[in-house]
Amino acid sequence: MKSETILLCEGYYDRAFWDGWLRYLGCVEERSDPWSKPVRGGQYGYRTPRDGFLRLTPCLGKDKILPWAKQRLAGRRVEPVTALFVCVDRDDGADGSPAPEKAVSEAAVEGLAKKLDSGYESPSPREYLIDDGATHITYLPWWASDPPDVQLPHQQTLERLVCAALAGVYPERARAVAAWLAGRPDPPKPDAKDHAWSYLAGWYADHGCEAFFKCLWDDPGVVSELRRRLEETGAWKSVEEMCLAK
Repeated sequence: MKSETILLCEGYYDRAFWDGWLRYLGCVEERSDPWSKPVRGGQYGYRTPRDGFLRLTPCLGKDKILPWAKQRLAGRRVEPVTALFVCVDRDDGADGSPAPEKAVSEAAVEGLAKKLDSGYESPSPREYLIDDGATHITYLPWWASDPPDVQLPHQQTLERLVCAALAGVYPERARAVAAWLAGRPDPPKPDAKDHAWSYLAGWYADHGCEAFFKCLWDDPGVVSELRRRLEETGAWKSVEEMCLAK
């Protein structure tokens, strides 16, 4: 039976990071979906190593992710969805301070599953089965367990994960970035992207913003640091299952 796996992310930088990761795991570009419709509108399609179809969709804002998921899953009887992954910044602080209200929470994703199927099951944290297991919904947040540090963004985001991995491989770069940020005259309010763009400007300027997030998967040392953190959060296992399951 024709079906697809869907990965929803916030924006184009997330898409670039995912593109690098999925290709690293052996996925290859696929320009048509299982129903012979072209993959377009900023979405990427992949054929997984086990011959499944995966659709990567940047929703252009975390506030659009759940509405998009609801709309797509409403049509799952006609075009089946094997699995749907909701990937967002967790947004809380590295010290445990709460996320802003705009964050897409685990509870919100579970609430979506419940609305779609009141008899849903949750076999493990952040995972929800609807339609007697026909569709698997997973909440997949970006975060890194590294303790608070001036060398890392404070907010739990993709940028914090990336900067933690870079700092693990290139500690001298991390120190230089932190020193430069601390020495700015009249600095703006802290933002999770400050550190990431400093790495981009200092060592990856010839790549551009999106390519920066993708090229990280070409550096074996960075991949090792990313994998360690992604395994700790459970994301690596979820993504391997996504890519290897038919």
